[in-house]
Amino acid sequence: MTFVLKRCAAFVVALIVQSAAIFVCLRILPGDLAMVVGGTSSTPEQVARIRQQLGLDQPYPVQYWNWLSGILHGDLGTAQLSGASVAGEIADRLQVTLPLALMGLAVALAIGLPLGVLSVTSRSARVRRGLQIAAIVAGSIPALWGGLLLIMLLGRGVGLLGVLPSQGFPVRGWHAFGRALSSLALPALSVGIITGAEFMRYTRSALLEVRDSDYLAQAMACGMTRAQAVRTVGLRLAAPQIVSVAGLTFAGMLTGVIVVENLFALPGLATLLMDDLGNRDLLAVQSELLVLTAFFLFMGLVVDLVHHALDPRLKAAASGGADGARKEGTR
Repeated sequence: MTFVLKRCAAFVVALIVQSAAIFVCLRILPGDLAMVVGGTSSTPEQVARIRQQLGLDQPYPVQYWNWLSGILHGDLGTAQLSGASVAGEIADRLQVTLPLALMGLAVALAIGLPLGVLSVTSRSARVRRGLQIAAIVAGSIPALWGGLLLIMLLGRGVGLLGVLPSQGFPVRGWHAFGRALSSLALPALSVGIITGAEFMRYTRSALLEVRDSDYLAQAMACGMTRAQAVRTVGLRLAAPQIVSVAGLTFAGMLTGVIVVENLFALPGLATLLMDDLGNRDLLAVQSELLVLTAFFLFMGLVVDLVHHALDPRLKAAASGGADGARKEGTR
């Protein structure tokens, strides 16, 4: 419980620090939201009135406190150009971005985990070397180029095979489940293949660290082959590292699909963020950035707790520290 409370406290402190950094950095950027709202024909008096209505004429500490206190009450603000609730727009866009990240993670795991195991257990040196080269090549492909190659190969109407839609998302959303799922297939492949190559390298590295451990030697002494020992015992030993990489990879996917969403014309959270940033709607941008930051920090917290739960050494260290503190208190 002490470990959990410490990590939760660190999460809250980090989120507050990040909110302050987001607020300061956005205020440094050039441009004036009041002039954007008023238009090019607005007079200085009208701009001043708009600044007063939006609260932009108040000191920065007051603006920051008003924004932060609104978030604590569940209010992420209002988009000044559209008049819509920022929380509502984020919820709508997450219906695209979150499934895309989950599908991309599923593709990455389906590629990276078995190939990472094979790159360690294969008896053929050519296979091992070929997998290493393939991982390096696939991991170095930019997301934009990889997406374009998939469109040219699988995109409906423009690709060589033409089996999957390459642009847009159904207006009915997930009510048209089949169309929605197929529209995310190519973006998920473009994200998942590149990330899967990196995940394969992480899996291979984690398994190589435990390949020569006494646990695998004991498993082979009981009759297992090295490949069987790596797949059964080695994966369990490397599970904390693999889970950590998978969690942070998922967080990185959710915050890093800007290129993919724009390439495939998906109405996701990244597209909303770029549109609001281009329109200088900084009041909406700061809330959207904070939501992404909070999710990334939350995934780091979850990964930390899961890692602690899976690794007996960490639990023993925490238990030993607590026992030592109790003994010291008794003395």
